[in-house]
Amino acid sequence: MSLSVAWSQPAHVAYGDPEAITVGASPFSWTNTNAFSTLVTFKGGTLSLIEYHQWMWGPSAYEDMVLATTVYLRPNDTVRVTYLVAPTMRWFPF
Repeated sequence: MSLSVAWSQPAHVAYGDPEAITVGASPFSWTNTNAFSTLVTFKGGTLSLIEYHQWMWGPSAYEDMVLATTVYLRPNDTVRVTYLVAPTMRWFPF
């Protein structure tokens, strides 16, 4: 099952300018290598799976999260996206 994802602004206040994420081939992973938490946003694309890996707790897969447009990542956390059409991804310091 895949769903189209529409853009929405995060409900939180981000504390910096957005940075573009260059999305690679599906499945694509992005790790927060910063010393601070980030919000990762998705715009457009056709996502089929979002996986979230917390460095302390391990991986989790959330098919129902394909409707999410914002993911919160602590330092060293990873989000992996499986898609048919690549989304536009950005991260914000949080």
